[in-house]
Amino acid sequence: MVKDSPQLVLHAQLYQLADKYFISGFKELITKKFTPMAKIYWDTKVFLEAADIVCATTMDTDLGLRKTVVDVLDEHVELLGSKLVQKLLQENGDIGLKLLQLKAELTGWYRIID
Repeated sequence: MVKDSPQLVLHAQLYQLADKYFISGFKELITKKFTPMAKIYWDTKVFLEAADIVCATTMDTDLGLRKTVVDVLDEHVELLGSKLVQKLLQENGDIGLKLLQLKAELTGWYRIID
């Protein structure tokens, strides 16, 4: 495991605290630090642990770190073979839905029907 990857978990925990205490500027800073690290360390258990913390501690409407998690899963579909990722998606249906919508948009299959 790479030395800096544990920072992903720390950033996910700090984001949770920033959300709890309504510190929006701090959430933005954490997002800026979390996103590039997640894209580098996507294939580590630490990323999956951080993703689990993000999903468990933020509302599904809070797109800060959740968007990063969805983007990483979108870029690395091979992660869907991981039991940890499957559990994450089962427990957080909104993440799976956003991922499916992204894939459908890319193929042209997605359209809003109301």
